Amino acid sequence: MIRFLVRRLGVVALQIVLVTLIAYALFFVVSAATGATPEQRVAGRTATPEQVARVAEILGTDRPVYEQYLRFLGGVVQGDFGYSFAYRQPVSNLLFPAAGVTAARSTSMTSAPAPAIMMSPGRQTLGQSATSVPYCA
Repeated sequence: MIRFLVRRLGVVALQIVLVTLIAYALFFVVSAATGATPEQRVAGRTATPEQVARVAEILGTDRPVYEQYLRFLGGVVQGDFGYSFAYRQPVSNLLFPAAGVTAARSTSMTSAPAPAIMMSPGRQTLGQSATSVPYCA
């Protein structure tokens, strides 16, 4: 049982790393293609190059991409998902309430149909319908 749990947690960790890595790569590809880097967006259109450089230093986007990614993963492990400039609050304040609702809905949606399926009149039992009479010899 412990071996199963360890293996399952390893798979979950690998999935998280792969999904975030793909999302991170897509983000940098899109920002490179459009020319709209995060520091330019935060600083604004009228910002001077010095102001953009200062914002890049504050955001950490002046560091290599791999270092930014590792820093992000370290924050995720500690529950720090960064800051949303659109909502002007930490992402965890937006994420955790939504995660509770998602968990409640997914639990109810996966457990509710089971009794209904088991009690349905047209349910097949061992290849026979529920209304058929087994053959007695």
